[in-house]
Amino acid sequence: MRYAKLLLCFALSFAATGARGQDMVRIKDGFTLLQACESGDKSHTSLPEAWMRGQCVGYINGVIDTTVQTGKATQTETKSASFPSFCIDAGVHNGQIEEAVKKYLREHPGMQHYPADLLVRKALSVNFPCETGG
Repeated sequence: MRYAKLLLCFALSFAATGARGQDMVRIKDGFTLLQACESGDKSHTSLPEAWMRGQCVGYINGVIDTTVQTGKATQTETKSASFPSFCIDAGVHNGQIEEAVKKYLREHPGMQHYPADLLVRKALSVNFPCETGG
């Protein structure tokens, strides 16, 4: 019975998302990330737009989590351009982080062909720099 409930929940959640190929964007570079992030910026958002906006927030949070978990967010390990450092205070919420990333992407259109994860880390390092001891 428990298995049947789990299967039913999965089926309903998949059907409710409208997860068809044309509704989903594979975030691979700055252009597709910005496209996903800006899709739900209107006051009346459709389900596919809300789905894309969720992909944006999830992608950014995934980059943050992965970077932190692999130790790449510490200043000592992020001296290279590939892994710029960032320090996000506990009081910063997802909306602020998303806006920082979107602002960076809009202000650097010539970089939008770069991998999205690199651009997220760069945007965060610019907007949430780590304090240097001095």
